[in-house]
Amino acid sequence: MEMSDSFIDDLAAQTTLEDQFIVIPNVESLTEDQRAAVWQRAEQRLMQAPPSNEALLTRLQDMTPPIDEDEDDEETRRAEAEARHNLEQDGCPPCYPASLEAPVRNPPEEYRAVIEYWESKSAWAGATLCVQLGDWRHFRKGQLWYRWRYPDGKFTRYVEKVRERLRRHGLPDDGVELCLDPKEQTRAQDWLEFQYYHFHYFEAEEKEREELARKLEEKEKIPGARDSERTFAAIPTTVSDGVKEVLDEGARNNAQIIAHRLMVADQSLERYRNLLRWIEMQKQAMRGDDAADDLGAPSSLSRNRRKRKAESSGARDAVRFSKRLQEKRTAKPWVDSIPKSSRGSRAPERKRTRSRPVDVSPPIPLAVTRTRSGRISKPPVRWVP
Repeated sequence: MEMSDSFIDDLAAQTTLEDQFIVIPNVESLTEDQRAAVWQRAEQRLMQAPPSNEALLTRLQDMTPPIDEDEDDEETRRAEAEARHNLEQDGCPPCYPASLEAPVRNPPEEYRAVIEYWESKSAWAGATLCVQLGDWRHFRKGQLWYRWRYPDGKFTRYVEKVRERLRRHGLPDDGVELCLDPKEQTRAQDWLEFQYYHFHYFEAEEKEREELARKLEEKEKIPGARDSERTFAAIPTTVSDGVKEVLDEGARNNAQIIAHRLMVADQSLERYRNLLRWIEMQKQAMRGDDAADDLGAPSSLSRNRRKRKAESSGARDAVRFSKRLQEKRTAKPWVDSIPKSSRGSRAPERKRTRSRPVDVSPPIPLAVTRTRSGRISKPPVRWVP
């Protein structure tokens, strides 16, 4: 019995895909040829039609192995420990203490705001210090770039820009002193420059927020807004009602998009303010540590400061030491044995080579060796100096 194409299409439409197999309903009542025809038609339909969201999610879950949370947390802990070490070695305080185990999921209130800022900059949940380290290294590159842009005599212009930006944000600028060589700066000076660096990007985000607010104010003048007296002047009055309705709908959707972007910008600025507060607190703490260092009080910051100074002057010290060592090695002790009256501008030359001892022992007699042909073999000639 032959089946019509419509009947085959109906059966193919009722087929489902389970575990990568095509399941045909009432397959027992079909012959082998009918099953092959329905299966072929169902395969064509499945290849042409995109899978539903549920089917696609099921396929992806079957293909993706489950995440091992313990292994993921262990990897995060290793990355955070390495990032903490690199931050401390380069003079940047980590945003949370080592007593909090990574990944920090429920931080204390005093660290919550700054941790939320760094986590908002990355999709890797829990890798807070890794994001902070990336930002710090970007600042270090900018630090060198500013010194390339303002070399030598122009460096005071850069220092004045730092002071001006601090004044603009209500901070005192009387203690702003920077060095042309970053290695000669204290941690407090580096941190002051780091604060200037983030003020720069904060002001850029504020300008973007103001631009979004201006665009939203223009887009909100459309029919259907809360204020019934608002008008959308951008739509000409001569167009048809259908076209005007489409334009109104597009303008409203565009306004909703801008409003959403404005909300995201406000949230980002609030997180940035929390970071700037934390930077200011750390700056005050560093100034206190630098004062304690000047008074001789031990602290971890002062130890790092002395270490950085030692590293920056290590090459110069090595050169001076090698020079003194070379002079000591090339000193001529025999000059002191010459009378002062016979010393001239140049030291007398002396031969330091010693002649080899002459061997006066009698020669050893050599044995006469004859070959098979009767010839006398000559002894090997040995050169003796």
